[in-house]
Amino acid sequence: MPIRLFATLLLAFLFAVAAVVLGYAGMVAWRRPPLPEAAPLPAPVQSDALPRVERLPPVPGFDDPFASVAAVARRVLPRPLAIELPELPVDFPRERAGVAVFHAATGADLLWLPLAAFDAARRWRGAAPAEGPLRITFAAQPEFAVHGFLARSEPAPSGSGGTEAITVLPLHLQEVRFGAPQDEPPLGPLRLQRRDDPEWFGATVLPTGLQVEPGGSCSLWLGAGTYVVSDPRGQGQQEFTVPGPETVWLTAVRTPPRSRRS
Repeated sequence: MPIRLFATLLLAFLFAVAAVVLGYAGMVAWRRPPLPEAAPLPAPVQSDALPRVERLPPVPGFDDPFASVAAVARRVLPRPLAIELPELPVDFPRERAGVAVFHAATGADLLWLPLAAFDAARRWRGAAPAEGPLRITFAAQPEFAVHGFLARSEPAPSGSGGTEAITVLPLHLQEVRFGAPQDEPPLGPLRLQRRDDPEWFGATVLPTGLQVEPGGSCSLWLGAGTYVVSDPRGQGQQEFTVPGPETVWLTAVRTPPRSRRS
């Protein structure tokens, strides 16, 4: 009973305080003067009265920000290109062979042309990137176009929209057979490189390396150039040239004996 009486008195006190606060706020608001009116907005300025916009004079030594845009626009223009292939050997595999055109320095913008893209005269005409040096390669498969090619050429640069110059690829293909003497141990995996072209990577043509059994042989199509066969684990190396003998006997390469696991 005393708790209920205390709660009733507390609520009555709170209501009384709230009434006093509201009454005081109303009296203050009634006696306060009204707010001043806002200043009128300025009249809009006519467009004819604005000064004419003029371009600032160029700053010496500052590059034109639109120069790169103009360069990109020039690249859009087609660069004429014509490629001619010599007669291919009759037994050369042609299913996936073709020609690649790409940037000589970066390898970008690669364009793959299968043999079906060439006409009866073994020529192709089209457009290539307008700027930058080009490299044209002939490869047995598209994945060998950059580092496992059989022939390559770098045509002279020509301007956009100019007269096309026919690029004839120097194709001198030969099927080379690699043989090992009968009394020698198995050879391989051997590494094949080009002496006159450090960019050529034989692992793209031979992913598992060159392997030759005693008294046996294996064959591989190669383009003109000087090649070196070596065993990274053994001693000696052997050099040969294409065009050259049809069979290369690997007599100067030595492979360490294979370890036997028990």
